[in-house]
Amino acid sequence: DGEPPVADETEPTPPTTTIEPTTTSSEEASLEGPVEGPLPLAGEDGLVIEGITVSNPEGNCVEIAHSRDITIRDSQIGPCGGYAVAIDDSSSVYLEDLTISQTESGIYAHASETISVVRNVFADAGRNFVQFDKVTGSGNQISDNEGRNQLGQSDAEDMVSIYSSSGTDESPLLVVGNVFAGGGPSESGSGIMIGDNGGSDIVVEGNPLTN
Repeated sequence: DGEPPVADETEPTPPTTTIEPTTTSSEEASLEGPVEGPLPLAGEDGLVIEGITVSNPEGNCVEIAHSRDITIRDSQIGPCGGYAVAIDDSSSVYLEDLTISQTESGIYAHASETISVVRNVFADAGRNFVQFDKVTGSGNQISDNEGRNQLGQSDAEDMVSIYSSSGTDESPLLVVGNVFAGGGPSESGSGIMIGDNGGSDIVVEGNPLTN
């Protein structure tokens, strides 16, 4: 009912935290167990992280920058005073089977490509469950995730925000099979926002949205 939501034309602000490149690189590495405080990953190539718990009430929980072929799965993230996972200038990042709760915002990817967000569960994840900002190329997807906000527990804008992002003719950016509930109280937000400040080759289908 009422007027349709209006696109939020304010350009998203990338994370301000400066991450210095690490001096180590490996084709395939793994990290297991609890992690206290923020987890910065910079200059990494071929890293698998699983079975961890990360919280950082003062800022972002996980920061990925200038990296490629990064997988984080089967882990718990939150509470976070910033993003659950912030990705910048990276490629082939796979976030799978994560439980994300009590964050200022969920997963944010900026100026990156081949970002896969699959089978994650969000609870009171703040401004967006997922936001793609200038994400381009092939293999980008937000699929089979579940999310729920409670009014007063989360300051939601768009459940999913696709800002200035595009797939390709052969491999469109997919937003498929997600189940999201609980928005607001924003008067400019929406369930799934695409084409915000441009975009192309995006497929959105089979996403039940409530409130």
